[in-house]
Amino acid sequence: MKAIVRLPSYAKAQSRYEVSSISRLTRRRSNVIVGDFDLDEIADIEREGGEVYPDVQFQLASTDYPFLPERDAARFWERDYGEFSPASGFSLDDVLNHIKAPEAWHFSRGSGVTIAIVDTGIATDRPEIPSFKRSSIDVPSEFAGQHWSDSFGHGSMCACIAAGTSSDGGLYNGVAPDANVLAVKSILSSTDLYVIYDDLIERFSDKSEGRLIINNSFALLRCASTGEFTLDHPLVDLIKSGVSAGIPFVFAAGNSHYDGACDNRAGECYPNTIWSINSLDEVFCVGAVDGENSNQSESSAHANSSRGPGELSMLGDKPDLVAPTYGRVPWGNIGYKTLEWWGTSGAAPQAAGAMALVLAAYPNMSVEELYRLLRESALPLASSKHCTGAGLLNCERIVQKLLGHIS
Repeated sequence: MKAIVRLPSYAKAQSRYEVSSISRLTRRRSNVIVGDFDLDEIADIEREGGEVYPDVQFQLASTDYPFLPERDAARFWERDYGEFSPASGFSLDDVLNHIKAPEAWHFSRGSGVTIAIVDTGIATDRPEIPSFKRSSIDVPSEFAGQHWSDSFGHGSMCACIAAGTSSDGGLYNGVAPDANVLAVKSILSSTDLYVIYDDLIERFSDKSEGRLIINNSFALLRCASTGEFTLDHPLVDLIKSGVSAGIPFVFAAGNSHYDGACDNRAGECYPNTIWSINSLDEVFCVGAVDGENSNQSESSAHANSSRGPGELSMLGDKPDLVAPTYGRVPWGNIGYKTLEWWGTSGAAPQAAGAMALVLAAYPNMSVEELYRLLRESALPLASSKHCTGAGLLNCERIVQKLLGHIS
């Protein structure tokens, strides 16, 4: 079985790493090891006083990502109303105008900052992500060497929303059109994520390659906690160490509130449906709203945006804020899709792009200051913070606050 294992001492982990019969050991960090274990090895580790954390499968807000178990829930973001021309309906351009991203580009366009998209990969021929924007780093995930491919399309969407550019044949800019993009294709399991995060933290902790932002548009899609993650889980510890090293982690809130899956009411900002690492105080969690800045209407898919306060949040409630998702958006190799919403999957990369705008101008800003800036610059909304957090992401207000034009 795949698992993350914490041994009682570094020495034991070092010894096991060197001589273990584990069939495929993929990563070791201090006294934590990640790999494939048989039942005898698990029993031996537990006799030594070690802790075994079974692999946990995260999911996109979709029913058909080929690497993930089938979901029996109703639809989430996948309502597809077919193609239409940019002039006949809403698109990514409208969403960027909604969050006032173009108004921030006189201040910064994200140059020098890298956004890692941990997702389904990124399509090689995606015109909004031309070769000069692509990081050459090959992260040792389950898809090492295959990161610049995306047979599903979701990762390409997220990359274009965060940092796409129209300068090389693409139709749309993203929030940070001059930021670089690092493709990380993953099976979205806790063991694969551990390997990915560990490698990225090791590479970017000294900031010699500039600032990194990690976008994570996936979640545990469920209606109640099943307790796989606690505050002492090795993956939680790893994320905290990355944030301490100056790497922001942006997560989608999840799409688990309404529409048959959890039998919650669209108009209510409870119960909690933001689970596991997506709800940590150390990460930035983003929900979604429609064109009217709402996620509480039964007639809108946006009612699926997960509610706070968050399973593991201790110091502040989740989500941190919300972003709008609707209309025509770049999608994989097939061109563009028109969707009623892009889920919270499409909201998270907007926040990641906004962070890139800030870090390009203020490369020494701490993660805590960055998170606080985005929350304090958000446009306040009338609904409860458990529905919409601090309010609507607003890039213009971020710049105004940085320049001292608003308090």
